[in-house]
Amino acid sequence: DYSNRLQWQVTGAQDMQEYIPERSRDGVRFSTWMPGVPAQNQFNVQTYYLLDTTPFAQHNYYRIRAVSMNGTVTSGISSATLKNAA
Repeated sequence: DYSNRLQWQVTGAQDMQEYIPERSRDGVRFSTWMPGVPAQNQFNVQTYYLLDTTPFAQHNYYRIRAVSMNGTVTSGISSATLKNAA
């Protein structure tokens, strides 16, 4: 069994509503795979962790959509490759 651990850090986040984790097989078409993670809205560094216990075989792309209180959305993409996956 394989799993991917996602970790991201946010510094000085204010007025954030939530972080929405998404994943994709191809890095183009993303879908939400977990409920949104409520934002902590702290001035110091906040570290968030998620565990994908059902990753796709081989390539996985993850995107965290950051949603602010006024509805502005920003995001970034990371990839993970499973070694020895069928």
